[in-house]
Amino acid sequence: MPIKDENDVIVGSFGIAWSLDQQEKISSSAEHLAASLQQISASIADIAEKAQAISSTQEFIVNLIVKNIEQSLKDINTAINDVSTKMNESAQMVHSQAAATEEITASVEELSSLSQSLLDLAK
Repeated sequence: MPIKDENDVIVGSFGIAWSLDQQEKISSSAEHLAASLQQISASIADIAEKAQAISSTQEFIVNLIVKNIEQSLKDINTAINDVSTKMNESAQMVHSQAAATEEITASVEELSSLSQSLLDLAK
């Protein structure tokens, strides 16, 4: 590396040297570091891919459960409405039958009274 004075004239130089043993250790360490980083990168990519697959699977499951639950709730609601409608219809029929029974009872009482009147007249 050149050393220059204030007039930009080279007045000397210096150099840095490492032993070959040390350079080989650094080179080997750098290769191991690069290989480890590549392995870590590949593992991270694999984890990301599997996380995406899990996310897609969970989304599918949620949608399937939401649709099934939603449909089940709709079916239950429809059944409840049907039962309620039939119960109201039954209640109306019971009221109608009660009114008809009262009318029949009144008619039977009237017929009984007329029958008694006819018996009294026949004597």
